[in-house]
Amino acid sequence: MNKFSEQTAFISDGSSGIGLAIAKEYIAEGGHVIITGTTESLGKVLPELGSNASGIAADTSNLKTVFKLKNIVEKIAPTINMVFINADATSIELPETVTEEQFEQQFTSIVKGPYFVIQQLFPLMAEGSSIILNSSINTGIEGAALFEAAQSTLINSLSEKLATKNIRVHLFNPVLASTQLHGKQEYDADQLEQLANSVKWMITSRHLTDPMIIAELN
Repeated sequence: MNKFSEQTAFISDGSSGIGLAIAKEYIAEGGHVIITGTTESLGKVLPELGSNASGIAADTSNLKTVFKLKNIVEKIAPTINMVFINADATSIELPETVTEEQFEQQFTSIVKGPYFVIQQLFPLMAEGSSIILNSSINTGIEGAALFEAAQSTLINSLSEKLATKNIRVHLFNPVLASTQLHGKQEYDADQLEQLANSVKWMITSRHLTDPMIIAELN
């Protein structure tokens, strides 16, 4: 059964890692995906994903790019059924060393960027669709709680605002209990598949009430 037949997902940073795994799962279930990435990375993965994938060379943490998204995406697909946004916060510096520029960069990547991606794509989203913010915050890093709280507040606020259109908003946090590293998390093929299946369950489940979903892999 193709759960996502005639549906389209927008996946930021979908040319590698968790984003790519989600794209593959969505396509396997009959859906079409629009992924963002670098020109080089898209050139490598789009032939692998096949005709049900489209690519946009874009950095969704760059607001100048984000504000062009609606027009670009609409030319590919007039309706979006799922938005999956990667928000990586694993490079947060210690409070005594962080600069204003670093703080602003992280805040844009984690909160401001995702907010305006949603703002741009909301007019294209079908009733009953899903927004999933993939939070890769490493809670072992000093100061990460500030950004984590900002993400949770954003998700809770959006959940209330978008409920009128029956759009579900979730915060997905892939926790690797045994590998909390001070650096970018790396996942092997099996872990990526498990994460992708977790997200697929979130999209199709109608029983989600808690916006904070923890996928814990041992």
